[in-house]
Amino acid sequence: MRKEILSTLLMVAILMTPAIMQSSCGDDTGGAGSTGTASESSKAVSAEDRAARIAAQTQLRNAQMSQEGYFAENGRYASTAADLRTVDQRLNAKLQVVSGSSSDYEMSIEASDSAKTVYIIRRSGSKVVHVDENGNSW
Repeated sequence: MRKEILSTLLMVAILMTPAIMQSSCGDDTGGAGSTGTASESSKAVSAEDRAARIAAQTQLRNAQMSQEGYFAENGRYASTAADLRTVDQRLNAKLQVVSGSSSDYEMSIEASDSAKTVYIIRRSGSKVVHVDENGNSW
C-alpha cells in the first residue's frame, strides 16, 4: 500500500514539475508567474536568485507530497523533518517541519538566493497556503 501511494505521489510530482517551472518563470517585474515579492517588483531579480527561489519552492512542494504520504501511512502529519524523511530521504536539509498534527502542518525552507527568502507551506484542515516570510503568496 505504501509503495503504491508513494509511486502515485511521485508520478504526480513528476507530471506537475513542467507546469510548476513554466508558471514560475514570468518576467522580472513582478508580473504574472513571477516569484518576486511586491517590494522586489521595482528591481530586476538575477537569474541565479530566481533559480534558487524556484528550487526552494519545488522542495517545499515535494515535502508537501511527502506529508500526504506520511499522513496516509500514519494517520497524522509528520512533526519533524526526520519523520518526513522516512517517506523521502532526498528532501533538502534546509527543510524545517515547524509543526505537524492529525489535521495540519507547517513547513518552511530558506532559499539560497541573495535575500535568503523563506518560503512557508501551511495546512489547516483542508486549506493549504503557500507564502513567503512577508505573507506574500507564491
